[in-house]
Amino acid sequence: MATTLIAFRLPDGVANMPFFAALRDKYKVILRGVPRLQAMRLSPHVFNTEADVDAALKAIAAELS
Repeated sequence: MATTLIAFRLPDGVANMPFFAALRDKYKVILRGVPRLQAMRLSPHVFNTEADVDAALKAIAAELS
């Protein structure tokens, strides 16, 4: 599966760097922060499986709930 970049804004009150660190440390999911926009970017590529993408989405949802 391959796609372009996926970017999303974080809700008010959710800081970029702590969110990034939680995903990295708890779930081994690496996103790129876009602090100026209070956003995050996910960059799936051909070497990512559907399971990788599903795991990233579940981790994001868990941290935002």
